[in-house]
Amino acid sequence: MASEERRRTLVFGYGSNGIKQLRARVKNVDLTSRGAILKGYARVFPIWSNGWKGGVASVLPSPSADTHVRGSVVELSIEELARLDSFEGGYHKETVQVSVFGQGLVSSKMMNSGGTVAEAIIYVANVQDGGQSIFHSPSEAYRTAIHVHLRQHWPSTIELNIQDSGGRAMEPKWRHPGAVNLSMEAFCVEINARLASPWTMPAAIGRVVQDLALKRIFTPADLANALTETETAATTTASAAANPIAEAAICQAMRQALHAHTANGIPSPQTATEMNR
Repeated sequence: MASEERRRTLVFGYGSNGIKQLRARVKNVDLTSRGAILKGYARVFPIWSNGWKGGVASVLPSPSADTHVRGSVVELSIEELARLDSFEGGYHKETVQVSVFGQGLVSSKMMNSGGTVAEAIIYVANVQDGGQSIFHSPSEAYRTAIHVHLRQHWPSTIELNIQDSGGRAMEPKWRHPGAVNLSMEAFCVEINARLASPWTMPAAIGRVVQDLALKRIFTPADLANALTETETAATTTASAAANPIAEAAICQAMRQALHAHTANGIPSPQTATEMNR
């Protein structure tokens, strides 16, 4: 029994399951991830998700030998894997070979080394022909979640390909517009990436957006103005009253999300590395 409890399974993630989302889902705040690549597969979007309000990802063997899917791997206990299973309705598990790199950003030199080949579990959609003939456009929030996930390890993540298994573009490449230009639903993903105690996603998005709307905050720009106003008021009155927008830790994550991005939406390498801590 003791050996069963200690046994851990390598799981490859390629969609929204970045480290912060996984920590909340499997209830392990100390979980860490490593960059990894699944060769000979393509990321496709064959399933509709009510939670994400759009298509969500799966992987499918690709006819193109050069195709690969970038993502990350985590090591989960039996109990943690069971918790993750509860979020993966509509998927089944398969075993694949992945190339695994380090915990931080994957450099070109590391890529050229080929990494360490390891056996891992992946979640694959339960759809006809694996999703080759089915496409649902992913929402901006889900695209942002993939972006957040990938940039933890892949510094060159600027654009997201929305394609089929053969590499045919289903939509134009998606480029992160920068935090202030995101919808509030997508901005919630950026906030969550900076929380020490992350929300369970995507369930938290509707609640947070609704709560902010009650405060007449409808966009990240509205939020930036509101945060500035509350900071100014607190300085003027020297008040120790609670921030009317949200708890202090959440407000701090909001500020970090608003200010961490460059024009193309990518945080500095240091910020990306810190997400994995």
